[in-house]
Amino acid sequence: MNGIYMASIDPSIDPSMTPAPRPLYATGDPVVRRVDHIIIRVDDAGYDELYSLFTDTLRLPSPWPPTEHPAMRSGGVFAGNVDLELLYVPAGSAGANANGFDPESYAYLYGVVFEAWGDDVAGLAERGISYLPAPYVSVEPGKPPATLWTNYFLGAFLGTTPWLRALFGLKKLVPDKLWMRSASKPAHPRMVQFMFNEVYRNGVVFIVKYNPNWRDINAERRISATQLAARAGGVLGLVRVKEVVIGTTQLTASSSLWRALLRPAVEETALCWQVGDGPAIRLIAAERDGIHHLIWEVASLDRARAALAELEMLGHDLGDEVAIDPERCFGLNIRLVEAERAAATPGHATSAETLRSIRAED
Repeated sequence: MNGIYMASIDPSIDPSMTPAPRPLYATGDPVVRRVDHIIIRVDDAGYDELYSLFTDTLRLPSPWPPTEHPAMRSGGVFAGNVDLELLYVPAGSAGANANGFDPESYAYLYGVVFEAWGDDVAGLAERGISYLPAPYVSVEPGKPPATLWTNYFLGAFLGTTPWLRALFGLKKLVPDKLWMRSASKPAHPRMVQFMFNEVYRNGVVFIVKYNPNWRDINAERRISATQLAARAGGVLGLVRVKEVVIGTTQLTASSSLWRALLRPAVEETALCWQVGDGPAIRLIAAERDGIHHLIWEVASLDRARAALAELEMLGHDLGDEVAIDPERCFGLNIRLVEAERAAATPGHATSAETLRSIRAED
């Protein structure tokens, strides 16, 4: 989140203390605007505890509370420039996922969801990217059907599975109108579980287009940003999610896919793209396909380190980077770095002071 925007919601922040704005896109028309949310899957038994860790312990805002749906449970946490969706979908017979985590015991970084740039994603075909459209249609008595949002599921961006290849092969044989008509029908809970546990076993990447008459995402972000600023970034002094780091076993092929999807986003360094005003996407070589870790920017790394130590949540400490202890965070790999040219601001408590005041209130 840039300093000018933060100053608009908090006058005590001096925009001159933040880096000058950089171009977010080169020439050409994008198909994605920014990362809309990051999906974290978590088992049923640990769901409430993880949600409480983010919202009560770390004091991050929640754009929407945990809500039950026929096939899943979804709750939101705001992390400065992107939402984190805590998602529970029964694992069924899938068991441990391809990333080596057991959904019955751990949470894991599962999906990246982008906000569509325009009214559709026609530009995907021009880039050679196949997709599966899945509209969500609301049907209420006495009202015409209304599409509230449409998801465009992408292919092997986080690795592939036999079912993923089969489903995209089937899509080539089905006319678009017939596919959309079928996809518009309410999905059976078992089909939702099948999609998340078998088709997208490694993780999922998709693009979402919201109906603006149903959801004003920019207004929601402004409210969440105001709440986060009022809490001084929570216990850790969180500024934003800097990067979503994605591991791949096929670096050359994977980088071609991501480059095609994200262009004309600026590739600031090799295999790292800044996507709008949200987190950057970085690719690294890894032993498994999937989201590897998140990098959070905090106002003061020293203060965040002290707060984590007081909470007994401090993981590795490399001097210029610390981690939240995965054992205290359901196995999630979250690393903290200090925001560029960050400065303490008058009237804002330090991370440790915020923590002590919370405990005093309790």
